[in-house]
Amino acid sequence: MKLPQPSADYDAGNEAQTRAALEREDARNLKRSSGTWKPTLFGTTTAGAPTYVLQEGFWTRTDDVIIAWFRVQISAIGGMVGNLGIGGSLPVSSVTPGSGTGGVNGGGFFSQIDGLTHQAGRTEWGLQMRSGAADALVTEFGSATASTVQTIANTAAATVLSGVLIYKARL
Repeated sequence: MKLPQPSADYDAGNEAQTRAALEREDARNLKRSSGTWKPTLFGTTTAGAPTYVLQEGFWTRTDDVIIAWFRVQISAIGGMVGNLGIGGSLPVSSVTPGSGTGGVNGGGFFSQIDGLTHQAGRTEWGLQMRSGAADALVTEFGSATASTVQTIANTAAATVLSGVLIYKARL
């Protein structure tokens, strides 16, 4: 991270004044934006064309962190095949692990899930951002089993998902 040039308020002999000046500089350099997005569901083998009842989302960005709220409802699978993903018109892709992120690129959680069935040994769902992409896979977890990805075969035609994605943006 490149440090900002000190302002005229900088005084090496006055720590409190210097700290306040640097905080003001940081606030001026903070990048913020927000907008709406249209979440979509897709299959990883065949994306398909689900029949949507509702698609709504809002995102906010502070520096390189994206927080995206969503709610999506379908009434038909529409030919999706493979594993279940959620994507759409997010503003920027996630970073790829190993690019200074310690292998983490983002994920999320659900506030509502209707229409999904767990695979054997799994009891919870979550979201994992795909590396370098602006979408996430629906993942399943269990206490004594390895995590896996939600399959379309275990996804009902009438499905409602709402939740939040949080990820580090590729700049």
